[in-house]
Amino acid sequence: MFPPLRNLAATLALAAATIPSAVLGQLQISLEMPNTTVLRCEDVPAIVTIRNNTSLQIPVGGKDGYVLQFDLNSSEGQPVLPNDQNPPLALVLAPGAETVITNNLFRCCKLVDVQQASVVARVDYDGKSYMSRKLFLDVRNGTEIARLQVPNGQRTMVHILGILHRGGHEHLFLQVEDEAGGWIYRAADLGSILRATPPQFMLDGSGQTHVLHRSGPEQYSYHVASADGTFVQFEMFNGDYKTVQMSVNDKGEIIVNGMPAEKGDRPPVLQATPFRPDLHR
Repeated sequence: MFPPLRNLAATLALAAATIPSAVLGQLQISLEMPNTTVLRCEDVPAIVTIRNNTSLQIPVGGKDGYVLQFDLNSSEGQPVLPNDQNPPLALVLAPGAETVITNNLFRCCKLVDVQQASVVARVDYDGKSYMSRKLFLDVRNGTEIARLQVPNGQRTMVHILGILHRGGHEHLFLQVEDEAGGWIYRAADLGSILRATPPQFMLDGSGQTHVLHRSGPEQYSYHVASADGTFVQFEMFNGDYKTVQMSVNDKGEIIVNGMPAEKGDRPPVLQATPFRPDLHR
């Protein structure tokens, strides 16, 4: 299991279909989420659609404006408190207009130690509350399959490969945490994995981790991540090659080689790019 999270958002699990909107008169609110199951500390988009069915321009906030909130409750019935970061909003909602707002619930809500929860998007306007239908979230840790210690200045980061089952498939995840503090910096989905071919996981001399895994019957995915979990390179190999594998060349660099599917084909050789701070986000 992935290690427990300290002082950071816990993960959710979400409904993988568009939820019909709740129509309550003046405003129409709907909420969509892409997944039913997510990994601890993974970004979780919550897509809220707000439609103004009035003949008025509705501003954001203030005495006459609308405010978007999320009401979350754990499976024990306890409210999940909001973070200081508020959801982004359009400045003015024109008559008959519709706006779509995507939020990351991990940044909007305090989800520490939440295992399961319900979530409702709520818009407060003119003394009334307009709510979406309720979605139910599931929080999972996943199963660890490998880890690497990665130097990062005065700190040592830990990069963890793990498997999570969702949507009927196994997904490969990279989770990045601070070894001393236990803070999880990032958890990112690397895509579906076929575990008949074990993934490769290597650390280069500049503190970047390289992950190569089989993501389909004739498909391999290759990711390079910096020490803090920012992806600096991604490549995909489709159909043209029977096998793809990472190796270290005579300069100590990690490269990706592929065996040609047919004689005469040139195998691909992909050399990892140097670490670029400007690619951080």
